[in-house]
Amino acid sequence: SFPGIKVIMPAFANEAKGMLISAIEDNNPVIMIEHRWNHYLKGKVPNGYYKENINKPHCIKKGKHITIVSSSIMVTEVIEASKYLEKIGISLEIYNLRVIRPLNLKEIYKSVKKTQRLITIDIGFVKFGIGSEIVSDVLYHCFNSLKSKPIRLGLPDHPIPSSRGYLKNIYPNSEKIIIEVCKMLKVNKKNTQDILKKYSSSKKISLIDVPNLEF
Repeated sequence: SFPGIKVIMPAFANEAKGMLISAIEDNNPVIMIEHRWNHYLKGKVPNGYYKENINKPHCIKKGKHITIVSSSIMVTEVIEASKYLEKIGISLEIYNLRVIRPLNLKEIYKSVKKTQRLITIDIGFVKFGIGSEIVSDVLYHCFNSLKSKPIRLGLPDHPIPSSRGYLKNIYPNSEKIIIEVCKMLKVNKKNTQDILKKYSSSKKISLIDVPNLEF
């Protein structure tokens, strides 16, 4: 939260390399945060010297129904949920936040004015988290464009249990994203349950406290 410090959070392997090089060359102090689950992910990383933008979010996918802003490992959960939702006619516009500070949301404002809906997904706590900042700024700049209230997904407002047995429903995941998307688009409960049932049967079961096995 300190002004003047840049905070970046890559989601993919190629971003991690390019953003790290950009951070080293930047004249500002830069903190690069990696969630431990990201270390499980594999991806194609270009050889040689290249840089990634560390000034604004990156649009991963264009869509028309809901703007989704996520960061770090949660980006992979959003991508997986969106692939399934696309099959049933729900189109998400997905932004990988990448840069936590400074919080440059100009492209997000344009997206929200188009989709008229916003969901934020963060690996941190919902209260006093990055999602709260995004929602606050979007409400200030896009209030009249919104068709429904924004939704924040993140960790619940209590300490994270140290035992793996209590972790099952702590972290946001693709199932929770699908539920909130259906809720925002006013899909009735029965249809939402049918969608979840078909989705759950089509994916591998993730182990507790490791990222989704689809990745």
